[in-house]
Amino acid sequence: MIPEAVRTLWRRANPPVIFERGSRNPLLVRLPYGEGNFDFLRGGSQRRPSWNPQFGAWELPRSWLNRIAERLVARWEGVWIVQRRYENLVCAPACWNARGIDCVCSCGGVNHGRGCEPEGYWYVVSDTLAFARGEATYSARLLTRGPKQKEQKK
Repeated sequence: MIPEAVRTLWRRANPPVIFERGSRNPLLVRLPYGEGNFDFLRGGSQRRPSWNPQFGAWELPRSWLNRIAERLVARWEGVWIVQRRYENLVCAPACWNARGIDCVCSCGGVNHGRGCEPEGYWYVVSDTLAFARGEATYSARLLTRGPKQKEQKK
């Protein structure tokens, strides 16, 4: 079930929204309308984005998540990333020390790439301990330009 707050983000699409529907499905990317969106999304790749009229969004290979998120942040200064989240999945050092954007654990990206253990009650069993129970839900997080990136654009 997709929460109403995520549906609202999707309809607004400003900043853009990347919707990750699972590892076997392409990403859905919703952008503010623009004549050059196809070329922007393609970014010189041999593979081409395709338009999905059912969702009013572009479909891109899932492997493009990091690259397209970075490009969208550079152009629109932010992008919403909507991903599945499993309520009982354990966050671990593999998440805290991650370098990419893709986060699949229950923190929903809050602890992702921080480089250190989050404050609180963490008991580290191994670098990748994770398990899931129950239904998947969706969470959204806003990825924005960091302070150093904002300085470089000026």
